Amino acid sequence: MAKRKTENSELQSVAECTRAMGELLTATTQLETLIADRDAAIAKVQAVYEKPVGVARQWTASLAAKLETYYYTHLAEMEEGGRKHFKLENGVMGRRFGPGKLAPLNRAWTWHSITAKVRELFGPSKYFRFSEPELDKIALKDNLDAEKLAAVGLKVKNDETFYAEPDRPETPDAPSRSSDKSRLANASEVKG
Repeated sequence: MAKRKTENSELQSVAECTRAMGELLTATTQLETLIADRDAAIAKVQAVYEKPVGVARQWTASLAAKLETYYYTHLAEMEEGGRKHFKLENGVMGRRFGPGKLAPLNRAWTWHSITAKVRELFGPSKYFRFSEPELDKIALKDNLDAEKLAAVGLKVKNDETFYAEPDRPETPDAPSRSSDKSRLANASEVKG
């Protein structure tokens, strides 16, 4: 398909507007056809890879779950010396905290009572969003220490999650993708 030359001049008459509208219809139809062709090609590729990708995801999830189970059942050994990770020959597994988020201090505090207490102690301050009558949890977390947070019924809660990160070789003798594909094929045969 040849590129159309675009003109920067303004339309001068209704006849030119009618011609431009016809060209717009043609251009819009071509665009829609190209997008439909592209989407059909993407759908075909996705269909080809859907099963192997699903198998790879299951395999990955299964291995990560096995590593996590081992880690937590051998926690003393894995976290010897106070560390929260264990370095393997080809990777590392452990626990890490996510970013802290505000949570009610206990069941006696609701978000409604917390909002009222913040308003009582600090007034209509930077801890409220102006566009909405709700607390600005980020500002509260960043500006109040644990004691002041507790005074308004809040605490910072850190959720801990398990991770397993294999080392990715950077050398030319790293396993090839073709050997990975054959391993995936074998895994799919074993798993059904």
